[in-house]
Amino acid sequence: MQQSYLDINTRARFFQYAYSSAPAMNIHSTGAGSKYPFTYRDADGDFLSGSSTYRLHLPADIPAALFWAATAYNVIDGTMPETEQLLPSTNGYYDIPKNEDGSIDLYFGPSQPDGVVDAAFVQTVPGRDFLVAFRLYGTEHAFYDQTWRPDDLVKIAD
Repeated sequence: MQQSYLDINTRARFFQYAYSSAPAMNIHSTGAGSKYPFTYRDADGDFLSGSSTYRLHLPADIPAALFWAATAYNVIDGTMPETEQLLPSTNGYYDIPKNEDGSIDLYFGPSQPDGVVDAAFVQTVPGRDFLVAFRLYGTEHAFYDQTWRPDDLVKIAD
């Protein structure tokens, strides 16, 4: 974003070298490559609003041989929301409590829900829509055959 316009040529150039021609983004080799499934809608089909709080349930055995990360981005320009958090992201290296079945719940919203640890929370900006990218590095077979799929984000509070 520039002062008064969106520089579409720069955006297209970035897409070309960062995504469309990057081999790691295009290969379907088990244990290699990167996949970035994302959503800007919740389970009801509504846009993700930084004013609301959402839960993302991740089933056990996330298919990422290297690591995974869940990150919030601004819808308008693809930048990360500027919040009190260092980064609007969490990942598999953090100490995120697991549910009894090995699954994980992550939360996105303007304020951290009670009882949710820092590592399971990504802060958003009230009044600004966002998207969530779930990045998988060293993508494994269960992603490709879709035997493992994250749930949709569910709004739990306005």
